[in-house]
Amino acid sequence: MTSALCLIGDGLGNIIEQTAMVRAASYLYDNVDTWAPDSVLSCLSVIRDMSEVRYTWTVQPDIEYDICFCSFFVRKYTKRVNCNHFVVAEDPRKVNLSESEFHVNLVREVGYEGQAPKSYCGFDAQVFSYKGLRLGIATGFRKGYPHWEKVVDFLLKELPNLEIFLFGSSQDQSISNVPIDWRGYKLIRETAGWVRELNAFVA
Repeated sequence: MTSALCLIGDGLGNIIEQTAMVRAASYLYDNVDTWAPDSVLSCLSVIRDMSEVRYTWTVQPDIEYDICFCSFFVRKYTKRVNCNHFVVAEDPRKVNLSESEFHVNLVREVGYEGQAPKSYCGFDAQVFSYKGLRLGIATGFRKGYPHWEKVVDFLLKELPNLEIFLFGSSQDQSISNVPIDWRGYKLIRETAGWVRELNAFVA
């Protein structure tokens, strides 16, 4: 039985995009595990039911792998993995590829020839009672974009029946004129379920 470890992370968006690499690896290896050492444990909820994943580590793996596919963002952890062969990504910000396609290329280096599989994000289904246009916004805590209020004012003027929802963690940037502020109140899988029901999502 062959085994592969996908060393992924570090943010939630990175984990979701890198699931394409996990799926590609599952075509070549009997057992595929994941480890996201720099990610908060709640982020791992979106991959807990991936059929392609045998085990998701929350501590340093203590078994030997045939190969390790490693994201650029967590490459320092390769020193802690018992593995015969490493395929480590360069900085994806320096190439003109989506993060998912970029990481699938790591698996192509050892023989994968298919298209990039779809990224995976587990979710808990939700249903909106509001049936009009629905827009979700996630501002993030690093961006500091100063014009969100102006953008929201413009959207509400052009689309009076638009309902806007603010998602993210409690540390993310606020938008004063968005009345439905769910930052910090929704679990990740619950948020993923709500986002699936939106007409558009901006992050």
